[in-house]
Amino acid sequence: MGANAEEVVKAMKEKVEEVLGRPVEEILKEIEYLTTELTKLGELCDKDEVQWDALMRTKIGKQIGIIQKAEWSDENLKTLATKLIKKFREMAERNRPLWS
Repeated sequence: MGANAEEVVKAMKEKVEEVLGRPVEEILKEIEYLTTELTKLGELCDKDEVQWDALMRTKIGKQIGIIQKAEWSDENLKTLATKLIKKFREMAERNRPLWS
């Protein structure tokens, strides 16, 4: 998927960022959407359809961290966010140069 996956992640990040900028009452209406998007992102990572450098360029990790720590976030969403952060860390570790 490569560059196309990066575009998908970029669009996902922009939409998630827009949702997170709303008042809490409106964010709560989007929990199902956020859960679906985080699930899709996890699948992209699992299938190696998106690379670590693409995730870094899009900076989607910031939004995932916000979701993980948010008081309004339900347990399922927090668990998904935590798993994604773990995946991101594993991907970063795999992509770190050996000499560092």
